[in-house]
Amino acid sequence: MDAPLIPPGAEVRGVPTPRGTLAALHAGTPGTSTTPVLLIHGGGSDSSTISWYHLFAPLGPDREVWAIDLPGFGGSIDVPPVGGPEAMADLLAAAAHHLGIGPAVVVGVSMGGDVALQLALDHPGLVRGLVLISPGGLTSRLGGRLAHSAVWTLTLLPDRVLVPLARFANRFAGTAMKSLVSDPATLPAAVVDEFVRLARDPRGSMGYGRYNQATVGRRGMRNDKTPLLHRIGVPTLLFHGQADRAVNPEHSRRAAQRLPDARLVEVPDCGHWGQLDRPDLFLDLLQDFLGEIDGTPAPAPRERSGPAPSAPDTAPHTHVTPGPGESAPFHLTTRWWLAQPAARVWEVFTDVEQWPQWWPGVEEAVILTRGDELGVGTAIALRVHRPVLPDLRLQLTLTRAQPPHRAHAEVTGDLRGHGDWSAVDEAAGCRIELVWCVVTRSRLTRLLRRPSGWAHRRVMDRGLAGLRARLAAGPG
Repeated sequence: MDAPLIPPGAEVRGVPTPRGTLAALHAGTPGTSTTPVLLIHGGGSDSSTISWYHLFAPLGPDREVWAIDLPGFGGSIDVPPVGGPEAMADLLAAAAHHLGIGPAVVVGVSMGGDVALQLALDHPGLVRGLVLISPGGLTSRLGGRLAHSAVWTLTLLPDRVLVPLARFANRFAGTAMKSLVSDPATLPAAVVDEFVRLARDPRGSMGYGRYNQATVGRRGMRNDKTPLLHRIGVPTLLFHGQADRAVNPEHSRRAAQRLPDARLVEVPDCGHWGQLDRPDLFLDLLQDFLGEIDGTPAPAPRERSGPAPSAPDTAPHTHVTPGPGESAPFHLTTRWWLAQPAARVWEVFTDVEQWPQWWPGVEEAVILTRGDELGVGTAIALRVHRPVLPDLRLQLTLTRAQPPHRAHAEVTGDLRGHGDWSAVDEAAGCRIELVWCVVTRSRLTRLLRRPSGWAHRRVMDRGLAGLRARLAAGPG
């Protein structure tokens, strides 16, 4: 049999756990100041090598990266499977403690997304942030009742029947893998070959089979985490292809509304394996997310019991598709907490002509068109001064508004895209989130991608300080 594939930039390690030594891929240097990353592969014949083939080389120079093959998968195919997401999460927690890599940003795809959520629920001290690609564990049933019952019946088959069936299906593994992406040409030939190699291994179906037996119940899924999502307070990025035929994007939309600190990126013309289907876009978003995590202090551990808070008024985010000559999207998120009710903050914030008076960096703010009584249709011209980089000239048009809790604006000029405002009232104030997804034709901004993100955060930080001062001054 051919030797296992090793992704560029990765080295193979062994990690001792209570269930045996697990194969792992590693990049980076221990002890760096940046947040480590723990990658969790999906089900079927997936492995760390396949799912994360593109990530080790670009991430390794800046931070430590680990990807551990779960029992019955990939390089750990000889280790007896452990079953469902709870047991998998416990085993990864033991591995993480042995390696000393927590708290980490945990990235999971499909089944790995389910395990990542379980890790955040059961071992919150190990998780600094979550990135979930078409995650499992977010539905109460697999399709309709008949379809679910059929899958449940299959899980009851004894191994002497189930294993030959899985081997027969795995004869078509190459074709099946290509159905998980919208453009099979994006899959490196070596990755396809590795998938086929693992699928045709006599032991290649056992890990995922045990997972399904543990999670598929007679009348519903045993691993539906939707009612528990309010307990997960870490920043979360959901990445879901709109052409995903394996996991309904609606699952991620619901999750984005229930998770306290989440944003959803839906990608057109992208299938189930988004990190392989759109690798450049995913890498850009992941690196931006990691930069945000590195730049913020670690939160205090959250309580894991108690009633769910009211659902935040954030809306699932629709991604901007770059046109010819435009950059990959910049996804820029700002979160403010203000000791005033949302209605008062909205009143001050929407008086845009006053921005230059209290917002350092906003040099000009001119109303071009006034909208209706909610402000919809209002268009403003802005000139924003950025540290080091050239000024931005923008036109913002408010296209939707539910004052004071939600608004959506389109932006043109030096940037193209859109932004969303959401506000949630709390006991002593309100929580504001501003999310921008924009592209640019500027070569300089594209070249200086990370400094551009830093400049944006600097402008928004100064805006928060100015807004707090303006609110403290009272009406007038």
